[in-house]
Amino acid sequence: MYSKKILKYFRIFSLLFFLYPSLIFSQTDSLEIEIDGLIIDYTISNVGRDFFDNFYSVWEAPYGINDYNISISEKPLPNIGSIVSADVNDTPVFSKVVNPRGETIENAATEAAEIILDYLIKLNDAKSELDNEDLSGSGIY
Repeated sequence: MYSKKILKYFRIFSLLFFLYPSLIFSQTDSLEIEIDGLIIDYTISNVGRDFFDNFYSVWEAPYGINDYNISISEKPLPNIGSIVSADVNDTPVFSKVVNPRGETIENAATEAAEIILDYLIKLNDAKSELDNEDLSGSGIY
């Protein structure tokens, strides 16, 4: 008859088919889930990790502003510290050389949080101005 290996794959396929039919059949009316306001850590050294921890503890998400993700990355510099940078939706917003001293890292994290908050507020204001009825039109002069 059938080998054990084929029966095993058949059982796995049938289990997936009944539990997750969307894996096999594509649905056009599927529900999309988006998660906004993520803070993603791409740091690799202790300096970067301390910066991320301080930034995360200082950061407060702005009320009413959605559709943004913050990624924090670094480039380690030997004997100096690291170049820490923060991007909002893949747009560079903050970059600074940070020494491994605790006070310097805390000040840089606070500065980054303030700059990113200001950027998000200005970006939201610009989007709301573009959605204004005065700027929308038919395109005919």
